[in-house]
Amino acid sequence: MSNTIDNSRAAVLITMALATACAPVRADTAAPETASGAVRTQPAAVAETTEPAEPAEPTEPTEPTEPNEPIEPTEPAQPTQPTETTEATDPEPEPKPEPAALVTVQDANASSSRSEVDGLELEELSCAVSRPLLGIIAVTGALGQRKKALDKCAKSGAAFVAHFEFEQGKTRNVTVEGGTAAQNRCMVKALSATKAPLDARCGAVILVGKSEGARTSLAALREATP
Repeated sequence: MSNTIDNSRAAVLITMALATACAPVRADTAAPETASGAVRTQPAAVAETTEPAEPAEPTEPTEPTEPNEPIEPTEPAQPTQPTETTEATDPEPEPKPEPAALVTVQDANASSSRSEVDGLELEELSCAVSRPLLGIIAVTGALGQRKKALDKCAKSGAAFVAHFEFEQGKTRNVTVEGGTAAQNRCMVKALSATKAPLDARCGAVILVGKSEGARTSLAALREATP
């Protein structure tokens, strides 16, 4: 019986040896055999020597930078106040043109637009006189002395355009228009009695009687004048 067991073990060992001998050898891992059957190992490749690296040049030290100046805080902008809206204003009325003159005197060198002497109103007075300033005062004074006589010609009020001459103390060449025929004749008579203070040629718009009626008559005269 022991012989049988030994024979079995020998068979197993032979089978294992045959299996190992018959196992394929991998080409990439098997080492080459020498003529004597020994395995020859290839020497390991020698790594190529690298050239030593050049030493790096020392870098220059950087200058320290100056610290930035602190930014001053800006003041907050003040809120703008709302502008007041201007109210639309009406355009100013254009000034009225000066009314046309009702009297015309050739070579006149003294004039007055409006005057009142001893209660007598003169709307216009224009004269040609040798002494202008003194002459205009003398003429208005002479006409003022005739107020009562002139007012009788139109008690309710009227305006008359008169032309006359003073020469050698007398009043000559008197003409009057603006009223009725009777009123105009009355005015010529009253003016002719005026004492002439000096030589002059004059024209005047004379308001007589009540002021309201005289102003109404004056407005009618201006409307009738082109």
